[in-house]
Amino acid sequence: MILKIENFRNISSAQLEFGVINYIYGKNASGKTSILESIYLLNFIKSFRQMRNIDEVILNGAPFFYLQMDTGNQAIAVEKKREQPIKMKINNNFIKAKELIKQSIPTKVISPHVDFFLNIESSYRRNFFDWLVIHMKHDFYSSLAKYEIALENRNAGLKNGKIDDDDFWIEQLAFWGEKISKLRDEVFFIWLDKVNILLSETSLDKKISFRLYKGWSYDINLLSSLKHNQERDIQKGYTDIGPHRCDLEVKVNNLKAVSVLSRGQLKLLNLSMAIAQTSILNYRDTILLIDDLVAELDSDALYFFNKWLAKYKNFLFISIINKEIINSIALPDTDNKFFHIKEGNIYQEVF
Repeated sequence: MILKIENFRNISSAQLEFGVINYIYGKNASGKTSILESIYLLNFIKSFRQMRNIDEVILNGAPFFYLQMDTGNQAIAVEKKREQPIKMKINNNFIKAKELIKQSIPTKVISPHVDFFLNIESSYRRNFFDWLVIHMKHDFYSSLAKYEIALENRNAGLKNGKIDDDDFWIEQLAFWGEKISKLRDEVFFIWLDKVNILLSETSLDKKISFRLYKGWSYDINLLSSLKHNQERDIQKGYTDIGPHRCDLEVKVNNLKAVSVLSRGQLKLLNLSMAIAQTSILNYRDTILLIDDLVAELDSDALYFFNKWLAKYKNFLFISIINKEIINSIALPDTDNKFFHIKEGNIYQEVF
């Protein structure tokens, strides 16, 4: 894989040739996370860091940023000039942002803020899981888009007291909602098998349970549930049930995992959940980005990570502060590449 970076964060210019497993080390604020962020942005047209405007990633004083990535199977390029629309290409063809998610390289990021993912509102966990469904079930994305259009129209009518067409929108929601829920269920059980196998190799074995709450009662179908709740929705002014309320519940002995597990255990859990997803997609180019790998992880967790690392076959990027840690986790006879970044300047090294 080759990555070109121009005027991105604190990196003015770089062309990097990566291997399968790539270690990026350097001090805090040196630019390690910026490399991971550039790869993520190429595939999502947004950052995994909090920001108000994408122009914030443009190098201070520069008029634009440009990113390009070529895996050998696919080439993606993104350019953004200040206060102008972003431009995207896949295999040298211009595309729109909404088309990117279906054509981009499946990319997953694990950040140090693992408790945030498990403790915040359900949309974050829903998006985490839907990432896998989108890449496994090709009609999921279009079905979800049609459901969201129906949801938007129904909610607009409920909010404004215009309910003459409410029965029609309920039927639309039920049709598309049942379809996307079925696709989620099919993927969930495949993923559940994978993640349970991974957890069985860790100290978290038999402690964790997963449940995919579909967004309404399992006792009745969505159409009946929407009709049963119709009066309540009219009073509230919005649709209270449906797959837009889907949640991936993670518990330990019926308690939220985030309230029971240590931060190190939470990071190990998050690693296992993401690794299970990328393992399922092992038949194609997949990218896993791990920001600040060793933060919160103990020796047992690193031992598990090394066992998994020996089986990994797709692109992996790991940022680390301490160079010495690399010697303890990098495996011999593997396509490893090592990069040292200092104040936005990137140097490839040999270990």
